[in-house]
Amino acid sequence: MVTTCPQFTELDNEITQDFAECLQENIEQIEACIALLDNSKDPELVHRLFRDIHSLKGNCRMVFLDPLRLR
Repeated sequence: MVTTCPQFTELDNEITQDFAECLQENIEQIEACIALLDNSKDPELVHRLFRDIHSLKGNCRMVFLDPLRLR
């Protein structure tokens, strides 16, 4: 994995591995929710998608990777 965030590269390998696993899980949940939204307009699915994205953002911030911060 290549990153230009020095705080992230200084983290313990176990922490970055846990992050990578959580990231993969977040992505799978988001993709599954989007697939369900293709066939349904259920508002609960939209809420679920927002919760899943919020979790993804929170996990990124915990390891100094703020996906929406501009520099």
